Amino acid sequence: MNNNKKIGIYFLKKNNIVVYVGQSIDIETRVKTHKRCLKDFDSFDYVECKKEILNSTENYFILFYNPILNKKKFELKTFKKIVKQYNKLNKMGKEFTQALIEKSTLKEVKEIAQSKGLKIYALFAEMLKVYKEKEAQK
Repeated sequence: MNNNKKIGIYFLKKNNIVVYVGQSIDIETRVKTHKRCLKDFDSFDYVECKKEILNSTENYFILFYNPILNKKKFELKTFKKIVKQYNKLNKMGKEFTQALIEKSTLKEVKEIAQSKGLKIYALFAEMLKVYKEKEAQK
């Protein structure tokens, strides 16, 4: 048994643009499968995370990158549901996720993230900014 398996979220890229986001309990093997299936990408990155939060974390990244090869697409309403789901799994981020749900300002979200030392939440703050901008354009 290979104890070096990486569990987390992977990002398939084409010309340095994320074209697909996926999750796996064995990232290396999963990326090789994508290569064999001729998925169009030239590089990949990944972030490790706990198995228990793979679904919600993958959903966040799909929402953020909106990759062309993913079939999942999200609206702001769905984003709020995902945030609530993630909050159940990560009590440490309760204050932060509540701020997102209540549409706090980006500055407030970043301050909360920084005060708690939650690096990944800075990304979620950027996601909120993007989706607020999209909503404003509608």
